[in-house]
Amino acid sequence: FVRKPSANEHGALINGGTVSGFIDLGDLDTFVFPGTAGQTVQLRVAELAPGPLDPSITVYDPTGAQVGTNYGGQVGALAFVPALSGNYTLLVQDGGTSVPNTGPYEVHFASFPGAKENGSLVNGGTVTGSITLGDLDTFVFGAAAGQTVQLRVAETAPGPLDPSITVY
Repeated sequence: FVRKPSANEHGALINGGTVSGFIDLGDLDTFVFPGTAGQTVQLRVAELAPGPLDPSITVYDPTGAQVGTNYGGQVGALAFVPALSGNYTLLVQDGGTSVPNTGPYEVHFASFPGAKENGSLVNGGTVTGSITLGDLDTFVFGAAAGQTVQLRVAETAPGPLDPSITVY
């Protein structure tokens, strides 16, 4: 049973953070996170072990209205700009339609501005990292109006990674 917007079974998500959980048969896991009107929020739920779990993500605003939902074979992802400031509710469940499934998962949460999981970028520097399934790695850097900024991300080992950069 989940009643929105007050459901909060697993506590608050930390900006730039990751939490792990497990979906039992028929389980509904809930978290809360702060949303600020006009900022950008990105959430991902990724299964941790290959299996039948289809991670599903649904977000509700401070009034209990649904903001969005998504699910996938391995990752459910949602990006949105809150219309209201306040506590939002994240609902995680299995998105399978024919047979309910179970399994371990991770929630990745980032809100912009403010997310800086991996700290500051240094002008002229290089940072090495790793992206796990559903991961959101965040950094901050300083820039002044009128300056030119160039950023590049590159895959350092052959594989299926398609590197992507988004700047806020």
